[in-house]
Amino acid sequence: MTTKPQICESPRRADRTAASDNTARPVGPDTPSVIKVEPHQNGPLFVEMNFYVRSAKPSLIEEWKQQKGLTHLGLSPYHGSGSHVYHGERYRFIVIDRYGPDLNKLFLQSNRRFHLKTVLYLGIQIVSC
Repeated sequence: MTTKPQICESPRRADRTAASDNTARPVGPDTPSVIKVEPHQNGPLFVEMNFYVRSAKPSLIEEWKQQKGLTHLGLSPYHGSGSHVYHGERYRFIVIDRYGPDLNKLFLQSNRRFHLKTVLYLGIQIVSC
């Protein structure tokens, strides 16, 4: 059985090494981080967590940006992850920065059309990563 991951916003950034100490509840749009949660047996968040653990620590992102001469990198820093048992079911979670709406939501909001300038700008951003 697979289910889509649910996202809850964290009211504060967790201690960078102990995300499991953080409490999550629905909060307002100015919240700085999110906690993605899914059942432990599902694979997508497991893969995402392993990528973040190996590649997205804030110090590694800063080092990469300096090496490549970049001012920003479109990758959310990793703040923590773990697993939790709730009502007998195991869940895994990851804590990352919260950004605005994803590209698909913006595309749908604009009636499935982007201006040429937007497409070119996105292309530059994608190629520059």
